[in-house]
Amino acid sequence: RHEVAIRSLVRPKGAPVTPVADLVADPTRVDDAEVRADRRRRLFAAMAGHGLDALVLGRPAEVAFASGARQLWTAGSRPFGPACVAVRGTGRVHLLSVWDADVPPEVGHDDLYGLSWNPAVLAASLAAIPGLPDAGRVGTTSSSPGFPRLLAAVAPGAEVVDGGPALAAARGPKSAAEVARIRAATAIARAGLDAMAGALRPGAAERGLLAAYLEAIAGRGAPAPPTEGVVCAT
Repeated sequence: RHEVAIRSLVRPKGAPVTPVADLVADPTRVDDAEVRADRRRRLFAAMAGHGLDALVLGRPAEVAFASGARQLWTAGSRPFGPACVAVRGTGRVHLLSVWDADVPPEVGHDDLYGLSWNPAVLAASLAAIPGLPDAGRVGTTSSSPGFPRLLAAVAPGAEVVDGGPALAAARGPKSAAEVARIRAATAIARAGLDAMAGALRPGAAERGLLAAYLEAIAGRGAPAPPTEGVVCAT
């Protein structure tokens, strides 16, 4: 099934673009429940191996790995924020989200906490996460000037440590299903780059090249990338 989906992304040069659903883009075609369960198992095993009671994540790729939630398209840069909290004692993953669309069923509605620019409101939401206030060691892979103070208010006895090694141990080994998805995503990216190369000529506008890329990946069933691409012509 994986091989058929991957081969369908590759078309002969000059052939018309036929929309296809791929392993990465179409959740109605692929049940990722086993992949998510395996990732969660690896995550909590790595946390145990590195002595972490909780792990606070903010980078989109790390949040997607830990939670299995699909990200909407956004433009621009983003500051660090506690977008995802994994608590080893409860085996639960909590997500910063105001809705449960594209959030997998194992992350229940009670595991979501809302977005707020008020630090006091955010601190209260984090303090309500079972097991986090009692955590002794909390790992994170990124931070901000105010994050240690925020965490001190939520978990007064916690030591903040580098969560990078634990996350690398969890994400580094790839299962066969993950490799299949990487191949599918790579095929989509290659098709997009080929489309850009085909549209490249003297006087081509940068936005036109980006449009060619987006058209190519959309024609293969992929949504818009979670962050806007940038094309620079020199």
